[in-house]
Amino acid sequence: MLSICQFKNLNYLLIFLTLLVSSCAKKEVIVETISPTGNWFSTKDQFRYKNFEGEPESHLFFDFKPVLNIDKKYLDVVVVTPERSDFHYEFDLVSGKRYFSHSYCKESDVWKSYEPSLSTPPYTEAFVPRLLDQLKMPQKVVIFGDRQYLSSESFPQDETVRVRVIGGMIEQFCDSFPCDENKKWNSRLVLFAVSPLDPAYKDTHSFATLIKKIDWKEVKAFLENARGRTINDRSFYPAYRLIGQVFPTKAMKMALEMGHLFSDREAKTLRRSCENVYQKLYNLKTDVLQAEGTFPKAFHQFYKRYWNLFKTCRRYVRASSITHNAKDHWFMEYMASFIHAEQMGYLYQCRTKAWVRNVEGVVKRRENAQEEELKFCTSESLNLAFEKAINLMTGLSSSGRSYYRYIQYDSGAKSLGNKIYSWVRDNGKRLSCEKPRKYSVFPSDVTWSPIKNPENKDKDVSVYIR
Repeated sequence: MLSICQFKNLNYLLIFLTLLVSSCAKKEVIVETISPTGNWFSTKDQFRYKNFEGEPESHLFFDFKPVLNIDKKYLDVVVVTPERSDFHYEFDLVSGKRYFSHSYCKESDVWKSYEPSLSTPPYTEAFVPRLLDQLKMPQKVVIFGDRQYLSSESFPQDETVRVRVIGGMIEQFCDSFPCDENKKWNSRLVLFAVSPLDPAYKDTHSFATLIKKIDWKEVKAFLENARGRTINDRSFYPAYRLIGQVFPTKAMKMALEMGHLFSDREAKTLRRSCENVYQKLYNLKTDVLQAEGTFPKAFHQFYKRYWNLFKTCRRYVRASSITHNAKDHWFMEYMASFIHAEQMGYLYQCRTKAWVRNVEGVVKRRENAQEEELKFCTSESLNLAFEKAINLMTGLSSSGRSYYRYIQYDSGAKSLGNKIYSWVRDNGKRLSCEKPRKYSVFPSDVTWSPIKNPENKDKDVSVYIR
């Protein structure tokens, strides 16, 4: 039998071994991160975006100061989808939040260059705050490194983390296959980076050293397949491809030269200018409802003077707070549907009360065609345009091409629970291995409230009396 002293020694030994194994199994990693300021939505209540505590929500694009050093090849990024995630997330510029897009599944390579199945991303996807690429989207960054080195805690976190750029590539997107000519592919620069904290990538400064440490064929195949493909009956066609390689310094310079980096002053000016143009549209509605002027003429004048600015604003700046005034919010979202119908290449014909393809002949888009068409709008035909824009998006949602859909809450077991309250662009592409997605294009319980002069002055009168 063991003596009492022997029992004590044995217990001390067990405790020592437990602590030793525990310390060896997990080394604490301290990741330096920066939290958002919360300044972007610190504005008038009419446009303020609040959390459940009533404080301004953080905006993950505008609420960080840009940190980018070309000489040292580092920059700060916001993680959107972490490495080996089961779900793909996207980022909405208006709300400044991530939202669930789709679940990954075992997919084959549509280009047939990689034989094994593709299931989860072997990299982390992120973007650079304040920096837009040439397609006016947040500058995308693909990062290599264990996820523990890219977040202060478990995903998701509202923070930026520093990475080292090792190069860049051109990502191309084909909306409607076939895109035989290069001009039909939409191109954007994608930066590639590594975590400087991960020992595995300590000496990785270029593509040449990176591809020795990863399965490059898997990475390239995943980037070209993870966001879907064109599916026509039982035939599959590529929607994405990667071409070229750019050295790190040149890649960072290209990102700045081909894209756009918002300064503090410029961001504030943008928000202030957009809130002013939004107010003009609110005033337009109020004036007509108070029997001052007609909707067709007022809308035509607004379109002529401010529509281009309004389109730019709706890409970046929230137009209303649904908690402040729900009616104003839905009014603005219907106005945005008109923009999105145009962006999809359609024109509203007031005389036929229908959205039609905006083309002249076969390929040339008609300049200022919508402004001319609005001259023929009556109150009835113009009010129909907004409901029919929603119907158009619903039809496009099953076409396999890009379209817009409105998200209220990013809800569900796979979601992040963020309040979006915004239109987002959907590429219309799907994975061949996934179940059919069922997205609502617009809330079914929301309808357009007609804008009419109560004295019926604009009953059947167009902008120009014919």
